[in-house]
Amino acid sequence: MVKHRPTWDAMEHPVAPQMDRHTTAQTPAMPPQTHIVLRVCVLGHLRVERADGVSLLPTGTKTRALLAVLALSEHKPMARTRLAELLWSRRGPEQARASLRQEIHRLQEALHPLGPHVLEVQRHALALRCGGVSTDIDTVQAITEATVLTMPDRLPVLLEDLSVVDPAFDTWLAHKRAGLVSHVTSQLEVLLATTPNPASAREAAQRLLALHPLHEGAWRGLMQAESRGGDDGAAMLSAETCIRTFHNAVGTAPGQETMRLIAELRGRHYGRALPPLRSPDKVVDNCGAEGVCEHICPHGCAQGQLPVMGRQGRMRAIVVFQPYDKDAGLGALATRLRDEFVLSAVALDLMDISVRADMPQDMGLADVLIIVREGTYEGGRLGCAVEVQDPRHDNLIIWGHGFSVGSADLMALSWHMASGLTLVVLSTEARRLARCPLELLSPMQMALRAFGLVLRNDPALYGAIEQLLRGASQRAPEDAFVFVAHATYLRVRLHGAWGVPIRYAARELVTMVQAGLAVFPASQLLRYTLGTGLLYAGWVEESGMLLRQMRATVHPESRGGMLALLEGLYALCQGDARKAAWAYAEFFDVGTAVPIPTAPEHEFVLSCLLSGEPERALRHAQGVLALTPERVSMLVPALAAANMLGQHALVRDYGQRLRALWPGLGLRVLEERYSYLPAGLRHRLMVALSPLCQPQDVTPALPGEQAEKPPVWQHAVPPSAS
Repeated sequence: MVKHRPTWDAMEHPVAPQMDRHTTAQTPAMPPQTHIVLRVCVLGHLRVERADGVSLLPTGTKTRALLAVLALSEHKPMARTRLAELLWSRRGPEQARASLRQEIHRLQEALHPLGPHVLEVQRHALALRCGGVSTDIDTVQAITEATVLTMPDRLPVLLEDLSVVDPAFDTWLAHKRAGLVSHVTSQLEVLLATTPNPASAREAAQRLLALHPLHEGAWRGLMQAESRGGDDGAAMLSAETCIRTFHNAVGTAPGQETMRLIAELRGRHYGRALPPLRSPDKVVDNCGAEGVCEHICPHGCAQGQLPVMGRQGRMRAIVVFQPYDKDAGLGALATRLRDEFVLSAVALDLMDISVRADMPQDMGLADVLIIVREGTYEGGRLGCAVEVQDPRHDNLIIWGHGFSVGSADLMALSWHMASGLTLVVLSTEARRLARCPLELLSPMQMALRAFGLVLRNDPALYGAIEQLLRGASQRAPEDAFVFVAHATYLRVRLHGAWGVPIRYAARELVTMVQAGLAVFPASQLLRYTLGTGLLYAGWVEESGMLLRQMRATVHPESRGGMLALLEGLYALCQGDARKAAWAYAEFFDVGTAVPIPTAPEHEFVLSCLLSGEPERALRHAQGVLALTPERVSMLVPALAAANMLGQHALVRDYGQRLRALWPGLGLRVLEERYSYLPAGLRHRLMVALSPLCQPQDVTPALPGEQAEKPPVWQHAVPPSAS
């Protein structure tokens, strides 16, 4: 009997649930809709239809893109400034707003006579009315592991006919497409891991492989489901297909666990007995005592898959540099890159690093495998590809990217790679521990989970972060990573908790880092954090002493790394905004896509703004706000830059966001927040931020204040460092 699978064209789109609507003075209240009058289909080619099937698809590409953005906004209003940025990013603000007004008019005409019933046009925002409009994307976003197989086999490409509209729109669309695939993938993975039905497991695995051909968990699930269903021939065919797929795609075999399963299947198929799997090795369990991990946590985290702890709770990483020509070995530039990368990673002191010339045979010795493949050398630059794998999960690829390096930027790029990849590894491990019960976590794992929450930069998570760090500190008061996680949290919180003057928050950071340096005096990361805290607390002279010590221990060519951030803030606190912008540019202009979410981009924007480059400041701020639109520390200098440039629509937009996030934001709060700036720079900033203040509240520049003396922090630094 032929099984008929659903298709997207044949599916009935559910009616969107009735939601509360807020009307404005500019838009009269419409009668609530009790039935769908417009259906917008964004999966595949964009389709817009009335309830009777009549097409209302707009003719213009920009008009279609405008409607698509509104359809994917989850029935929430979209600010006009945001729409203009997405659709006309290469035009000036005035031209973009004028073009947006034209497209709104065209969209209203295309939706006539339903326009007022389905499109809500406000003075500063647009939205599709949720009561009478349905979208097919709602169906996909509502699926769970129990319903994912009722969806069609292949997920159509989101807005397939709108791939080339505007660079900003293309970036936004790529993010939406990735999120959609990620949601479907996660539901299929849950189903594959939990279903006892071989047929359901087989179908879930096949769909996963259609989305991710190198998903080893899906390959194993497919082979196991076919074997449990009694179809050993199909399992053997899948095994051969798996090996061939990996060989063609990445030139290697699948991971150890997958190959072991394939060997077992072959042994059963050909009647050869295999020796039993070796018993589990002794590992450090969650409570810190030696034992054998024999059970699986009911929440889905295998105790045997928790980190292989190195010294002082660090994770272990194996680094392999593979030459372009195996016979010739690594070239001179690749050898320098390897050496500087390893030195930078060791200086961070967050993982135990082991360098190998070849791929290790025993993957059980490491938590993470970092592979850098040497490419071709052209135009004075060496092309390379970096790949991060998890050997505990069948060499699952965590992150990968291609880049190029030359002699001039090798030192700075090495530090960027080391710090960025370390954050990738730690944040990935933190996500894996998210489902494990708190009582089963070791102190290092509690700090690791807290670190992962810190990287999300969400003030709503501060309570959970502090609870985790408190528990980790009580159980391991001298653990290196606990200190680093706590210091990173306090540094990030400096720019997230605007209700506390920055001086007082910085003093808490200084006190904590002093304690860490007393235990780990050679930690460059803690020294950088201490220097940052001293500057925010107003102790510029003491920070300058520490900065001079750090300069003496760092190669001059590698100062585009962590030291550049401290140099930039130090120059800013001394009143030299131009020098600060130059120092920050050394860090942020390095051409690598390795993510460093804890980097102080807002200080770079502030330095550009105060050095007379508001265009550069606004351009960089808009790039950050496109991904994190509610980041207060970036919204404030962005508003100041927009005000300097006379872009009043942006000023209104940023001002509305800031007042919604911090209703009490005013001159006094801003002056306390930027108290680390000299009086002249602070006054210049306050003038640019005047739209956030009442006219009668504007005050002249504050006189210079006598900085309080800090505790004697120098004793935390060994005499040999000075």
